[in-house]
Amino acid sequence: MKLINGLKSLTYYIEDYAYVAAGHLRSLGNPHSPQHWLDNPDAVGDVVLIQGLYERWHFLKPLGELLNKNGYRVHIVKSIRLNRQRINQESQKLHEYMADENLKNAIFVAHSKGALVALDYMLKLSDDPDHKYKLIAIAAPFSGSNIGRIARFSAVQELLPSNEIIKNMLSHSKLPSLEITSLYPSYDNHVWHHRGSILDGFDNIEHPERGHTKILFDNKLHKRVLSLANEFTASRSD
Repeated sequence: MKLINGLKSLTYYIEDYAYVAAGHLRSLGNPHSPQHWLDNPDAVGDVVLIQGLYERWHFLKPLGELLNKNGYRVHIVKSIRLNRQRINQESQKLHEYMADENLKNAIFVAHSKGALVALDYMLKLSDDPDHKYKLIAIAAPFSGSNIGRIARFSAVQELLPSNEIIKNMLSHSKLPSLEITSLYPSYDNHVWHHRGSILDGFDNIEHPERGHTKILFDNKLHKRVLSLANEFTASRSD
């Protein structure tokens, strides 16, 4: 049984890294974000995409296309690039972008570490009544990931459960006041923690797809994200 489970896990890893490769290949074809994503003057709302560690925004392009076709302006924070600087450094870039674009109401659709970047930003602004944000997190290591014990890169080690930034976000007094939905795959080969992507007090939804990156390419996941975005947008218009 252990051998069978081990082979299944290996299969999930191989499949997921094939999608990682596909995401990087996608970024080679066209480095520029689609201008038409921002051109809708009658948009129903604004969505900000935030990719994960060592990813470019292209990993979220299928989601961006769907959200744009359904009436949203879709933003890319180009300065985040591969999202490999410290969480608070990346959230400062997000802060600068949001200020430059005067985005006081927005939906963050964020993968993996990108969700931590968005969360850090939201916690710093949660006292401002003029700002209203929703975070739709996908495969987010909210409790950290022990993958940093074997991957000795500083950017990965920052995601260890013992990291003070992660611990402080989880214990932050303002956390319960935020609007967050955590979507996560049934098997995550990167979020090594017994709690996975679960965030206490919020909506945690297991999605029937296996793979930390593969989940981003799943059409059913895209429709679920769109539905969550529409729910938030409708609640803002009531």
